[in-house]
Amino acid sequence: MNNRDYQYNGAGRSSRPASTQQRGNSGAYNGQYRQGGGQAPRGNAPRSQSGYPNRGRAPYNGGGRNAPRPGIRTYDNPYAKKRSTQIIIAAFAIVLVVFFLIIILSPKTVKVPQLPDPETPDIEATTPIVEEPEPEPEPVPVYASRTENTVTLDGIYSQNCILIDVENWTVVAEKGGDEKIFPASMTKVMTALITAEHFEDLTEVLTVPAEIIDPLYRANATVAGFFPNEKVTVEDVLYGIILPSGADATGTAAITISGSEEEFAKLMNKKCEELGLENTHFANASGLHDDNHYTTCHDMAVIMRAALENELVRKVLGTYEYTTSKTEAHPDGITIYSTTFSRIHGEDEYDDKISMFAGKTGYTGEAGQCLVTAAKVVETGKEYIQVCAKSDDKWHTVLDTINNYRHHMGVEYESDYVLKSQR
Repeated sequence: MNNRDYQYNGAGRSSRPASTQQRGNSGAYNGQYRQGGGQAPRGNAPRSQSGYPNRGRAPYNGGGRNAPRPGIRTYDNPYAKKRSTQIIIAAFAIVLVVFFLIIILSPKTVKVPQLPDPETPDIEATTPIVEEPEPEPEPVPVYASRTENTVTLDGIYSQNCILIDVENWTVVAEKGGDEKIFPASMTKVMTALITAEHFEDLTEVLTVPAEIIDPLYRANATVAGFFPNEKVTVEDVLYGIILPSGADATGTAAITISGSEEEFAKLMNKKCEELGLENTHFANASGLHDDNHYTTCHDMAVIMRAALENELVRKVLGTYEYTTSKTEAHPDGITIYSTTFSRIHGEDEYDDKISMFAGKTGYTGEAGQCLVTAAKVVETGKEYIQVCAKSDDKWHTVLDTINNYRHHMGVEYESDYVLKSQR
C-alpha cells in the first residue's frame, strides 16, 4: 500500500475527503511538527469520520518522541518490570544495611557487677578459704611440775624418792627428788634405749669382746653369762642388759656401736641433752661407780619415760624371763631372769589393783640400793613412774616402792604392804 498524504490543520489530523484518495510520499503540514509514525494494529480499530480505521497515530501533544503512545501499556513492559524489581531489591538492601549499622554502632549497655563498698570490703568474698592446720600439741615439759597436792614423803627407807603421774606429768610425792645421786645399774635403762635406737635388725649378730670379760669379773660386776668372742644377737644383748643387769651385755653394745665405753658415754650424754636433762652425766654404760657418773631421781624418771615410749625397750623392761639364742658356747642358750620382778613378786600373790609393768634395779656401795619402776592402775590404766635411791637394803627399796604406789595412786588398801617373810 502506498503512503498517503496527511493534512494537519494545526492540532490534529483533518478529516479525510469522502472520495478515495491516494496518499503521496509526503503529507502537507499546517503545523510545526509531525507526530512520529507507526501503524496502529489492525483489527477492530475505531474509524474516523471518513470511514478509515485509525492507523495508530496519536495526535501531537507536544511531548516529543518519548511521549507515551496510546494503546501501549507501560506496566506490561518487560524492561520496566525488570527495572522496578531492581529498585525494590536495592531499597531492601539499603534498609538491611542501615538496620545492621544501627545495631552495630548503637551504644551497648554493659551490666557491671556491683562492687562492695571499699570502706567495708566483703572479707569472705575476697579472702580465699584456707584450711587451718591442726595446732600441734604443746611439748611436754622436761620436768614434772609440783602442785599444791604434791606430798612430801616421810617415814620411808629410801633417802631419795619421787613419784610422778605420767598422764599429767606432775609430781605426786617426793623426798629429795632433785638431789644428786649415783644411779648404779639404773644407768642401763639409758644404755638399752640407745642400743635399741641404733640397731634396726634384732637378729643382727654381735661378737662379745674378749677384753671386757676378765675386768668385769674382777670388779664383781653382774653379768648375763656371755663368753668371750661368743656370737650373740642384738635381741640377746638387750635382754642381757636389763634382766640380769649384765655388764658383759652393756660392754658388747658399747664397743660395737662406738668402739669404746668412753665414746659410748658421749652418746649417752648427747641423749641427755636431747631430753633436756640438766643434772645428769654418764661416764660408762654399766653404772659402775665413778664420781663423774651421776643423776637425780627426777632426771632418772625422765629417762624412764623416754625408754617406755620406745616399744621394744618397754617390752624388755617388762619381761620376767628370757632365753638367749643357741650358740656354740651355749647350745641351749642362757636363761635369764629380771632382778626387778624377782624381788617385787617373788612368791607373793598378784596385786589385782596395781600392776608394776616395768623396772630396773641398781646397786653399788656408793649408790646404795636403787629401783626405778613403772606401774598402772588396773581399773583405769593410768600410769606412774617412781624412782627410789640410797636404801640400805634391797627389800626396803621394794617396800618403799610398793607402799608409795598404794598410798598415792588413788587406790585404797586396808594396810601397808608387808614382805611375806615378815608376816
